[in-house]
Amino acid sequence: MSHEAARGIFVVETGTADGKVGVIVGRRSALAVDAGIDGREGAELAEAVRGTGHAPEWLAYTHGHVDHVLGSTAFPGANFVATRAAADHIREQLDDWAVRERTSPEDLASRLGFPTIIFQDDLELDVGGRTVQLFTAAGHAPGAVCVHVPDAKTLFGGDTVVTGIPPYFKDGDSGTLERTLRRLADLDIEVLVPGHGPLVHGRTQVRAAILREAEYIARCREHVIAHPDDDLPALVAGAPYEDLIGDWLPADRHRMVWRHERTMVNLLAERARGALTPAARPRSEREPRCP
Repeated sequence: MSHEAARGIFVVETGTADGKVGVIVGRRSALAVDAGIDGREGAELAEAVRGTGHAPEWLAYTHGHVDHVLGSTAFPGANFVATRAAADHIREQLDDWAVRERTSPEDLASRLGFPTIIFQDDLELDVGGRTVQLFTAAGHAPGAVCVHVPDAKTLFGGDTVVTGIPPYFKDGDSGTLERTLRRLADLDIEVLVPGHGPLVHGRTQVRAAILREAEYIARCREHVIAHPDDDLPALVAGAPYEDLIGDWLPADRHRMVWRHERTMVNLLAERARGALTPAARPRSEREPRCP
C-alpha cells in the first residue's frame, strides 16, 4: 500500500526496520527508488508504479545493499540506474545473496535488476515536466546517492539518512558520513523520505532529524577516540544506549541496542585500520555534491 508524501511522490513501506521505498511521478514516466528485500516487496512497489498510470520501467538504487535491491526481480526489463561503485558492490554480494535466497548465483543473476544506466557521481533525469537529481552521498556504502526532487522539495535519503535506526557505515566511513549529513542538512527540504524510519515534514524538522544523526556519529567517534585502549565491552559500557540515543529511538524495536553496539564495532574497525582520527580529512571528489 502506497501513500502520497508530496505532490506526485509516493512512499511504499517495506518490512526491514520500517523501510521506505518510493515512486516519483512525471508526465512521461515514473521512477521507482529502491526495491525492497524480496520479490513480494518489489511487486508491491511495481503495483504502486502502475497505480500512477505508468509502467514499472525505471528503478534507481540509492546504494547496493540487499534490502534495497533484491525486490528488483519484480521489474523485469526495466532500466536500472546506479553509480558505478554501487553496481560493483551489487555484483560483489551476489554469491552471498544467492545463499540467502537458496538458489544459485547464476539463477539470481538472471532475475536481478543489475544496473543498466551507470553514472559516476551525479545524474539528472527528466521524467516529464519534473527533474530528479541523483547526487553523491558518501559514507554509508560504496556509491551511495540521495535522490532529490527539487520542485517538491523532497529528498529520498536511502540509508544515508535514516530516522528509525542508528546510522550504519560498516561498508563506508563514519567521518565521511557525518560530513555528508551536515551538508544535507543545509538543503531546502520540506519532505524527507528516509531509508528506514518515519517520514519527516517541514524544513526545520528535516534539518533537525539529519543533524541528530550526524551528532550521534560525532559523539560515538569522540568517545572511541578518547578511549584508545578500551575494548568493545568497555566502549559500550562507557557510551550506553541511554546516553547516546536515549528517547530518540525506542530500545525495544529493531534490535536498537544491538545496532548501537554495531556502531562501536564499526568504529573499532576504523580505529584498527588507522581511519579514526580527530582531524577532518580533506574533502574528496567522491564526497557529497549537494545541489
